Amino acid sequence: MEIQKKILIVGGGIAGLTLLACLKKRGIEATLVERAPKFETIGYVLGLFPNGLSILEYLGLEKIMIERSEILKNYVVHDMEGREIWKCKMSDFGGTLPSLEPERSVLQSVLLEKNAEADIRINTTVKEFHEKADGVHVTLSDGTEAVYDLLVGADGINSEVRTQIDPKRRQLYTGFSYWMTWVPMVPGASPTIANYIGKRKLVGTFPSKSGSGMMVFFGAAAPEHLYDHKAPLRELFAEFTKNNPVIAGIVNTLPEGDAQAFHHDDDELHGKVWYKGRVVLMGDAVHAFSPLLGMGASMAMEDAYVFAEEIAVTGVENYGQAFKNYAQRRKPRIAKLTKHSKLLHMLLTSKYLSGKLQPVLFKWFGGPSYARLVRELILEKI
Repeated sequence: MEIQKKILIVGGGIAGLTLLACLKKRGIEATLVERAPKFETIGYVLGLFPNGLSILEYLGLEKIMIERSEILKNYVVHDMEGREIWKCKMSDFGGTLPSLEPERSVLQSVLLEKNAEADIRINTTVKEFHEKADGVHVTLSDGTEAVYDLLVGADGINSEVRTQIDPKRRQLYTGFSYWMTWVPMVPGASPTIANYIGKRKLVGTFPSKSGSGMMVFFGAAAPEHLYDHKAPLRELFAEFTKNNPVIAGIVNTLPEGDAQAFHHDDDELHGKVWYKGRVVLMGDAVHAFSPLLGMGASMAMEDAYVFAEEIAVTGVENYGQAFKNYAQRRKPRIAKLTKHSKLLHMLLTSKYLSGKLQPVLFKWFGGPSYARLVRELILEKI
């Protein structure tokens, strides 16, 4: 029997679109609003581990995602000159599903196809909302007014929904900035994520089904922002190209001058207020991690699945209990990622750990710790 209740989802990213599909499968109708005038993706490729792919399996989308994504075989960490420090087979993480590296636009398009008949309103956002006894009274940017049973803030790290229920919570700068660009992939390296660590710097190459790859430069900019946001990538990668023919070969394909396609500071958000009244948060709106962890998309989809399950089991009318159950289930897993994120940034940004000690720490501590974390998140029940 269909549950005739109204839920408003704010934000059409991975969390919002996954939630819309999960609610639909549970017989719960929802409306989604997205501020952008059309669906476009910011970013390049993303990691999709088996725990995230399992949510798409629940929605019947895992096969099409596997077809459209690069299936990852290995994760390798090198020093600046290219010598291998640590290596892990992706199959060692466990689970029956593969680890994927899809382009972000592919995941978005698959979720949009699944939600083709849903009530999605683009170029629309929430102008204001007020909770009253009968529900959340919402005024949209197009002037529409409506009352919803629940409001879900899935509107990213700069969430406007969060500012109303948790106004003191702001994202934190990790001390890193990063730049991304498309590059030709090294022959034979396509199924591998490869990171090269230097002195408070990291270069990463990530495969793509398209035949191109993504190169990421992470730099410990710290408060001084040592790297100009518009600095040419050839300059940023210079230290890695001197004695590393692999990186040098890729960088030589970049155009001269201002070559980077995308820059962003590496911000994180560790929310404490997950819900208040009839309003609840998910995805980057309540927990955002460094892209170095590769778990952002998977965690957002887990949020959506768990929330839809709790609402369906408890009932929309008992939203308070559903919200509580949702937060209790999600917080322990998010706490594990938070802990490892702090460890990772300490290993990468510390002035005292850079140099000869850094490769040793990655080999015996950083890499194995990351592998244990991912394996645990994949194998334990969501």
